[in-house]
Amino acid sequence: MNNTKLRKGLSSGFRLSLLFCLTIVVFAGCSSGDGKIPVSGIVKLGDAPLAGATVGFIGNDGGQIAHSLTDATGRFTIRATPGINKVIVNKSPDANQVAAEVDSAVSAVAVVEDESVNMLAGAEIGTQAAAAPKRQWIVDQKFASPQTSELEFDVKEGMAEIELIVTAP
Repeated sequence: MNNTKLRKGLSSGFRLSLLFCLTIVVFAGCSSGDGKIPVSGIVKLGDAPLAGATVGFIGNDGGQIAHSLTDATGRFTIRATPGINKVIVNKSPDANQVAAEVDSAVSAVAVVEDESVNMLAGAEIGTQAAAAPKRQWIVDQKFASPQTSELEFDVKEGMAEIELIVTAP
């Protein structure tokens, strides 16, 4: 009878220990453990929210880089390194502009296959195809480089939402 009590005691003690260990493992797994801090904000081009922009936080003198895309309302959330971070913002030209550039380049250089030799249609040997039009960026390119971007934030735990205001070229 004493052996039965001992077994039940060990069994329930073992169960409690196992439950305690599992609880610690589960809660430890919930922490990101990367030492970064969540930062939320909005990117505006002038007064209007900027959707589809890339936002980058560069901390530790370039040693840590985090990036995110803004949503349809210009909002982003990123996990950045604590301390001073240079912030960059960029947005490629829209898809319509890129498509127009491709169409222009395709019509400027028509390739005709003649057996095993590719020749430029309508061009003499040695001439060059027309240059593609210069791409118009949506955000001034000074914001795309940590050397020229004037955006900088001291990332701290519990910081308020930030507002990044950029200009067009």
